[in-house]
Amino acid sequence: MDLSEAVGIVTGASSGIGLATCRTLSRAGARLVITARSEGTLQELANELDGDAIVVEGDICDTTLPERLIETAKKHFGKLDFVFNNAGNMSVGSVDELDDDSIVSMIRVNHEAATRLAYTACRFFKKQGHGDLVTTSSILGMKVRPT
Repeated sequence: MDLSEAVGIVTGASSGIGLATCRTLSRAGARLVITARSEGTLQELANELDGDAIVVEGDICDTTLPERLIETAKKHFGKLDFVFNNAGNMSVGSVDELDDDSIVSMIRVNHEAATRLAYTACRFFKKQGHGDLVTTSSILGMKVRPT
């Protein structure tokens, strides 16, 4: 697949899979809009990447973020070809250890925000006639563990 002129959004870009994906896509020539909550880390990544990268700091649970990401891609690069929907977090512990707020926060990030970005991107892709969406998820969502 030729990504030399592709434009994409990567969420959760400041660490883990998102960070590695940004580096790989940049080496392949993609231009990126990268987002996470840590603007300093994102700016360091943008400076490191071989290709163009635009930083949009933000909380993935902010309901305005998906549209801002798409608008940023259109403004800076003139198009959007793909979204790598990757932001996520994990609250681990026994039922006695975890508080309700940490569980609700995890659900908001891993399900609600991921779904909002997916639907916003798909509506945009449908209007423009093309686009790819990749969403990552943890295998722990399908495994039962004591914690």
